[in-house]
Amino acid sequence: MTAATAIRWAGLPSLFNTGATAFSRLFAYLEKPWEALSSLESYLGILLAEDPLAGRTPLSDTNGSLIRGDLRLGPKVRIEAGVRIEGTVHIGAGCLIESGAYIRGPVWLAEGCEVRQGAYIRGNVIAGAQAVLGHCSEFKQAILLEGAQAPHFNYVGDSILGIKAHIGAGVILSNLRLDKRPVRAALLPREASRETDRLELVDTGLVKFGALVGDGCEIGCNCVLNPGSILGAGCRAAPLSRIKGTWLEGSIIP
Repeated sequence: MTAATAIRWAGLPSLFNTGATAFSRLFAYLEKPWEALSSLESYLGILLAEDPLAGRTPLSDTNGSLIRGDLRLGPKVRIEAGVRIEGTVHIGAGCLIESGAYIRGPVWLAEGCEVRQGAYIRGNVIAGAQAVLGHCSEFKQAILLEGAQAPHFNYVGDSILGIKAHIGAGVILSNLRLDKRPVRAALLPREASRETDRLELVDTGLVKFGALVGDGCEIGCNCVLNPGSILGAGCRAAPLSRIKGTWLEGSIIP
């Protein structure tokens, strides 16, 4: 298996086209996809160490923003007034960082990302090209693959959003059990069923684990995803749904 191979993990639905993302190395050789969250900090360190933008001169005019640390800027980046940036942060070509956003590295924002007004990005976050990190939304220990969108009032912690996955306004990816015990994930039976109550539960070893939201998923407004939720590629969830367990690709979640 090479880093460019699209991976299908045993016992789980099809999630991410790992061969189509610039971050394919993160997923190579994992036993289970949630292990990418444990590897995220070290992988991000490698990205930043290899960063061709390292050492670039930061903005000559900070436009009223507070910038501390190691900021690496691509061409045609727009940073509005009132932004705060700390730590090591890569901002790729053509990104827009709107007023009031707070970014604490390590963070990697690939080309064309939008970080909207009031977004709070608090470390160990990777966003692929054209991703949207939205208004009054919070992100930590998270991966947004290319074109993923969390545009309004979202919480994305210890989670992965697949390529062009979209979560509606107010969607929360809950990442911690009430009893603080390690999160369990559901594996599909050999004869795959859409019924989550038939699935085998396995311990992920993660106390904090939000959700894996596959490529192209659409999650309606104000849904809450319980810790350890896994949605295969192309799932659709109705607004106000309470989501848990593992869902086959293309499922309609009421």
